[in-house]
Amino acid sequence: MKITVPFIYEALIVKPRCRKPSLAIIRDTFEVEIREVNEVTLPVAFKVGESSIRWDGNNLWNYYYDITGKTPALVTADTVKNNTESGENKYSHRSATSPFSNFWLHGNISDTMSARHNVRLHGFHHYIDDNCVIEINDLKYREWIDDNKQVVIDKANEIAKGLLILNNMLFTQVGEPRYVIVTFGLGNNHGGTGMFIQSHYNTNIANDNYFNALQYDAAIQYADKIATNRGDNKSVPVRPNCGNRIKVLIPEAVKCSPNTEHGAGCDFMNKIEDGIVKAGPLGGLLTGLSEIAKHETQ
Repeated sequence: MKITVPFIYEALIVKPRCRKPSLAIIRDTFEVEIREVNEVTLPVAFKVGESSIRWDGNNLWNYYYDITGKTPALVTADTVKNNTESGENKYSHRSATSPFSNFWLHGNISDTMSARHNVRLHGFHHYIDDNCVIEINDLKYREWIDDNKQVVIDKANEIAKGLLILNNMLFTQVGEPRYVIVTFGLGNNHGGTGMFIQSHYNTNIANDNYFNALQYDAAIQYADKIATNRGDNKSVPVRPNCGNRIKVLIPEAVKCSPNTEHGAGCDFMNKIEDGIVKAGPLGGLLTGLSEIAKHETQ
């Protein structure tokens, strides 16, 4: 689907009868294309409850939900096209229903211009309105020094690459689902041990607490062991809090490698967990205080 996207860019020009350059804010449009696919080229690779995550051979995709209301809603491609080309989106920021809304304003796009002439750097973007913006055909100048038009266009194309259309519904690129074991409190049922399904890594999580979608059995065995060692007997057996496990329909889509990608995890949390396992809540507390004291004296 091709969509005409309005955007604004900055140009450094010398106006007629002037010697010094000045900044012009210009309104323009260009066409982007969101790739349309079918269920054959985008099969379901994972299922988590009612959620189906699809795979194109390289990346994973799921519905791009509009979460501005009380209940997340699916977004049609027609809605995106209408909101983008008509400018009817009521929100100033990008959203699922209007993924190109004011995209030019965010992401330090204008930083490609010199520091002296930079809308965002000087805060001028807070005061931009229709009276400040000009069409290129109405702009009068005797010298065109520089502009960031192509950078802005590249940004819009980058946004479009992160979207797909399947059966007229909008999809967005998502992370691979994985299991994570999270501990709360200082053990002995003070908080407990939980298991969750997430699509990203959290640097605050201990080093061995992530498992990919094919490692469910290993994940629950490890989770039960952690809970037992911490004295969180009320958490055993530890199972995903959502009540579902990750169903793998295409094993080749499992690329997640927690041991190499998550690495050592959070050193601070690793030490606290080790202290809890060895000496219960007091061991975790003393370890945490010791590590904080070391940090403050450095």
